[in-house]
Formats: sequence, C-alpha cells, structure tokens
Amino acid sequence: METKLGLAWSWVGDAIKFDAPSGAAKGTKGEVTVSDSEVRVTVDLPFLLRVMKGTIEEKINDKLSKLL
Repeated sequence: METKLGLAWSWVGDAIKFDAPSGAAKGTKGEVTVSDSEVRVTVDLPFLLRVMKGTIEEKINDKLSKLL
C-alpha cells in the first residue's frame, strides 16, 4: 500500500494512522484501530475519490475478511 498508493503511515498506540501526500490516493487520510475484539478502518476520501467510495469500501472489506 505504501508503494502502490503513496501512503505514509505510523503506529500511534493501537492504531495505524495514514495519509497519502502524493500518488493515486493523494489526499486520503485514515486510521486502522485494533482491539482485542475488532479491527476498525476509517477512511476520509478526497472529493475526487468519493465517487469510488463503494468500490474502495468493498475492497477493504474483502481484504479484511481474507486476513481475519
């Protein structure tokens, strides 16, 4: 994801905070939080990528289902 989409990320406690300062996902920000019972992904899409919200959400859910 870092190379493919230009994401910069860092761990902050039990969360990964990420943003895309450049690349295909430029302007995207979000967070992945991890607890004992759940993984929660929040993504704030820039205006131009909001038309792809459904597709992006579907891909995230698919990847999480395969990983968990």
